[in-house]
Amino acid sequence: MALDWLDRVDVIGHSRSSERFGADVLTAAIGPADIPLLVADLAYVRGMVYRQLHEEDKAQIWLSKATINGVLTDAAKEALADPNLRLIVTDERTIASRSDRWDASTAKSRDQLDDDNAAQRRGELLAEGRELLAKQVGLAAVKQAVSALEDQLEVRMMRLEHGLPVEGQTNHMLLVGPPGTGKTTTAEALGKIYAGMGIVRHPEIREVRRSDFCGHYIGESGPKTNELIEKSLGRIIFMDEFYSLIERHQDGTPDMIGMEAVNQLLVQLETHRFDFCFIGAGYEDQVDEFLTVNPGLAGRFNRKLRFESYSPVEIVEIGHRYATPRASQLDDAAREVFLDAVTTIRNYTTPSGQHGIDAMQNGRFARNVIERAEGFRDTRVVAQKRAGQPVSVQDLQIITATDIDAAIRSVCSDNRDMAAIVW
Repeated sequence: MALDWLDRVDVIGHSRSSERFGADVLTAAIGPADIPLLVADLAYVRGMVYRQLHEEDKAQIWLSKATINGVLTDAAKEALADPNLRLIVTDERTIASRSDRWDASTAKSRDQLDDDNAAQRRGELLAEGRELLAKQVGLAAVKQAVSALEDQLEVRMMRLEHGLPVEGQTNHMLLVGPPGTGKTTTAEALGKIYAGMGIVRHPEIREVRRSDFCGHYIGESGPKTNELIEKSLGRIIFMDEFYSLIERHQDGTPDMIGMEAVNQLLVQLETHRFDFCFIGAGYEDQVDEFLTVNPGLAGRFNRKLRFESYSPVEIVEIGHRYATPRASQLDDAAREVFLDAVTTIRNYTTPSGQHGIDAMQNGRFARNVIERAEGFRDTRVVAQKRAGQPVSVQDLQIITATDIDAAIRSVCSDNRDMAAIVW
């Protein structure tokens, strides 16, 4: 922020001492009496900088010096009267966007600059999103559904350009299935794909929970939900365990604080059906039950992607891919033990009726097993070294059948639902 200049002064020329300012600039000794407005402006800016640094005493001193012929400038008066007044911080990108370099009002807004940046990166983002999705183990049906979604979105944009109706369509969707099946990673891929197609401006997803929507008291959740959505326009919001937006009373009825958020979210999902993307995730039966709390809620989501439990072969592959960048490697015997154990877990049904692999959270189970197996390997290698036996680089990397077996049993023992499994 600076004072308004009453006159424009152009100085031309060049000297060695001014090379850092570029050509056609003349440096000269200028006294305060020559340009009083410049001196006042410098005092004002210095005072405001001190305020920005939370040094209010120094700020007051320098703002008091922002005078012309002994009279405070209007800007200095305003700053002294309002201690909360701050400098407007800008950056090179914003300055470069101005049509008139000296007029801050001609700069593009942050959203416009983000749009320009997104437009330049759209091809890259689309490729990144597709690659991220393709790298996930399995999920053939999900990948096919996302490909079909891309086609639908492309046609929708063309229809809108030609003024054709797109009734019943929306950006919002549901990802349903057991935990650890790639829903969050798929949401991240969709963020890049949506940004690459120009559906949203920002590729990063924003993960939210009940506390982002709900206040502590009745009457707070509606405004809080509105504020969250308004700040998220142009983005993707992702909420795992979508149904946790409400809390159930002992008689099964939803709480009023949560319902305030649901009812306001319902309005926002319709009002901004093309302005942002809301992705709700969780177990399908619980998501479906949650959608019944308001008759219109299900209609706000016109696409549901189903994620299936991973097969034993896919679990082992996830473990392998997780281990590789960690410089860990399962030998053939370890992979075989891993596969046999996961098959047993997959065929096991917990007391609550879950598949064992769902109770162990699918892909997360694979990662937990690898981490636990590395610990058993490290203990084995240290014992080998202390016994006076040589330790090779391969010894530091290999996970054996013994390591993986101990790791699987250890990880499963942490879950009470797996207590009755027979190996």
